[in-house]
Amino acid sequence: MEIQKPTTSTENMTDSLNKRFCTDAEKTVVGNTSGTNSGDQNIFSTIAVNGQSNIVADTTSDTFTLIAGTNITLTTNSSTDSVTIDASGGGTKANKTEAAAGTDDTKFLTALSTAGLFSISEGTVLNGKISVTVASNNLTVALKGKDGNNPSATNPVYAMIGGTLRTISSALSVTKNAGTNWCNSGRTELADIEVDYFVYLGYNTTDGVTIGFSRICAADNYSDFSTTTTNDRYCAISTITNATSTDYYNIIGRFAATLSGGAGYTWSVPTFTAKNLIQRPIYTTRSLTYNPTIIWTGTAPTSENNSYKFIRYNITNNIVEIRMCRSYNNTGSNNTSCLITTPFYMLNVNGAFQSAACSITPSTNSVSFMNGADTNRISITTSSVSAYQINVFCSYLYI
Repeated sequence: MEIQKPTTSTENMTDSLNKRFCTDAEKTVVGNTSGTNSGDQNIFSTIAVNGQSNIVADTTSDTFTLIAGTNITLTTNSSTDSVTIDASGGGTKANKTEAAAGTDDTKFLTALSTAGLFSISEGTVLNGKISVTVASNNLTVALKGKDGNNPSATNPVYAMIGGTLRTISSALSVTKNAGTNWCNSGRTELADIEVDYFVYLGYNTTDGVTIGFSRICAADNYSDFSTTTTNDRYCAISTITNATSTDYYNIIGRFAATLSGGAGYTWSVPTFTAKNLIQRPIYTTRSLTYNPTIIWTGTAPTSENNSYKFIRYNITNNIVEIRMCRSYNNTGSNNTSCLITTPFYMLNVNGAFQSAACSITPSTNSVSFMNGADTNRISITTSSVSAYQINVFCSYLYI
């Protein structure tokens, strides 16, 4: 057989029998092919699980098998080369007796079952928190799940109201729009100043669980609130269609907000912190300030010494406490008494007075009391003196 010499070193050579030859370079490639196809594919030979022994392929044709555990279903799809893993069941809920006994590890605890294991205080919220927001000058107070979402059947919130652990499984909120002097917070003494509000949850069999907010922190029943929107004791409640005087109401927390004065009465809230948004039952305000009006019997003093000016109040349970110092460099004229407005109206029981520890100094003849006819003023009577320093330390009932 005659071999034909190629015209170039890389040209294929053939004979009359169509046998094909290759160049030296092509021969090298063919000679290095192993036949095991190890150089042109990526494979896993080991399956590793933390804390478990490795699964290692024993042969090139070994099989890795998935086994479904309890409440697990495995579904294969040969066309997509996939495995679907579905979980079902999730176990059985333990009741209060089973939770206390702790005899069945296959059952899981819920807020309702653990409630029977220890005492839960009134107003305690489980898996929930207060949300306070302002949009377009309108204030919304809502109860959310711990995850920030609305309560639902799969994300319930629980609250102890009137001795019973209630379940909230749907959105719950109350919104009060701008334009109204809500809770009397837009009057001269409080307008544009932060006020503390207490968040309540209530319950009746028709309306279910309701949410509200109020300036007072001593209510136990619906009857403790005023239904007049501009009253100090008003509570803004989500639903009162079927409210009765004996409906239970419990405090679940407290927040700060500001209502502007004038016809606008717009809402605003501060950046919330652990001090001005409390996510637990609380029955006192912070130490707050207000803007009292002082009415003199004669001509008011014209020169106040602000170096000594101090005005604070706080509300604890059903008591308002005021601490104030106002110092003047002159007496005005014909002033033998003054009236000082308060941040919260006093409780008026048949027009009776409530005593207040107040004084005007220097003076040897001062008498002070809460004015029963006008329950928003402290009345101080004194002899005329050359300089005034008004000192007020008083506490009074508001409910």
